[in-house]
Amino acid sequence: MFNRIISFKKLLIRLLAMSMALMLMACGGGDEVIDTGAPDIALGRWFHSATLLNNGNVLIVGGESKFRTSTKTAEIFNTSSGAWESAGDTLVKRGEGHTATLLDNGNVLIVGGSEEVEIYNASTGTFEATGSMEKARSWHAITKLSDGKILVAGGQDPGSRKAKNTAEIYDPSTGEWTKTGDMQEDHTTDDMVLLDDGRALIAGKKFSEVYDPDTGEWSSPSQVMKQRLGGYTLNKISDGTVLMAGGGVVKGARAEKVGGALASHDAFLVKTMKVDVYNPDADTWADATPLLVGMENHDSTYLSDGTLIMVSDTGAEKYDESQGLWVGLPELLIARNFGHTATTLANGKILIVGGNEGANPFDPSTNNLMVGITRVEIYDPNAPLD
Repeated sequence: MFNRIISFKKLLIRLLAMSMALMLMACGGGDEVIDTGAPDIALGRWFHSATLLNNGNVLIVGGESKFRTSTKTAEIFNTSSGAWESAGDTLVKRGEGHTATLLDNGNVLIVGGSEEVEIYNASTGTFEATGSMEKARSWHAITKLSDGKILVAGGQDPGSRKAKNTAEIYDPSTGEWTKTGDMQEDHTTDDMVLLDDGRALIAGKKFSEVYDPDTGEWSSPSQVMKQRLGGYTLNKISDGTVLMAGGGVVKGARAEKVGGALASHDAFLVKTMKVDVYNPDADTWADATPLLVGMENHDSTYLSDGTLIMVSDTGAEKYDESQGLWVGLPELLIARNFGHTATTLANGKILIVGGNEGANPFDPSTNNLMVGITRVEIYDPNAPLD
């Protein structure tokens, strides 16, 4: 009986949060999705990367077009013409777990799936080889440090899927990689952000660590509030704290045994509404206001005014920092399961690309039925209400 009372209380809290979001939308807090007529992308894909280039265009690289079928193709969304253009092929296939990071010189560093690393040269529109990593990794965490160098940490071996605790630094001026301090924990399918003081926070399934670029060392692990098996987002907000939102969670003893890149395909995983907040000054985690709905393998992006947006498989939410609340936004035009990207354009609109359909992402028996989505949609936060 006691458990039933607790569950009923949780249900009431969730219903109150959703009601508050609907009230805010009715009072002018809601936005509208507008299909601006963005054409379909040439290849439907998920787990691709999307990078906003300095010229305002968006580079889409790799991903999967079918289950376990990686691609070398790349496309560019030309914001001036509103059309997609071929960007050629990458040097090697870049499937699940790769990253694309904009460098200070305007080029894009592409890492993952192979020890071979490449650069998208924005001036020539071609992919070029750069210094190789010590060993191949995928599902790593990556961030650009204050000096423009790139920190890559953790991940897993693409073949064995064994998790890593190693880290490397890429220097764009030389094109070379240098090993830096090992983390105290293995980190795969985790995320990393740059803190205001120049250190880098990586958040894991159970623990987070902080990298100090001055010493090349990681801090002692700090325990997060909710164990996750990947699929969450990590975002620093305006006050310097960091939100860890959503992700895939399991219950019971299996939580200790399950993980890796295919977490979202495991039938016993559940999307969580849980949000944790990290205080860099105290090096502590605390509970924050939960999402309105559970999310896993969603994407996050910022509007031009700094508003944080989460885009899930079917809908979106924005974070109201002044009140510490999540506000519900309209549903997407089509359901995208997972692995899509959301990129804020120079005009403030959000370009939503990819994802997959044709299968239940939580039913392993239907994995081979997944196909990439070609339809593209644009979310306009300044659209008038109906």
